[in-house]
Amino acid sequence: MFSAFLTFLRGASLLFLLCSTLAYSDTWRYEGELLKDPTKPPVVVQKRSVSTKKETVYRLSYVIASNDRLRAMVNGKNVTVGDSVDGAKVVSIEAQSVTLSVAGQRRVLTLNQTRQIRSN
Repeated sequence: MFSAFLTFLRGASLLFLLCSTLAYSDTWRYEGELLKDPTKPPVVVQKRSVSTKKETVYRLSYVIASNDRLRAMVNGKNVTVGDSVDGAKVVSIEAQSVTLSVAGQRRVLTLNQTRQIRSN
């Protein structure tokens, strides 16, 4: 009686393994034909976009001459020649402009000219 129970248990566990494998598979074969699960949502493969670094915008707010030194406000930071701001080195400061070295290239920032206020 005990051996009959063990035989039944082995058969049941084999049947369980077979059914669970089929249940978690998304494809089956029936008489040589490949069948796919029609209820399974399609797999969407998204291409990863290459992240491009945003180019830093540099803004010159003002230039001040004090004690024979020129200082400038670039991106909210008070700088002199030789200082660095947001990855750029300050090369020169003039009365109306600041020259930066950004990744080996020179970039000149100029003060914005104020527009006259129009009256109606």
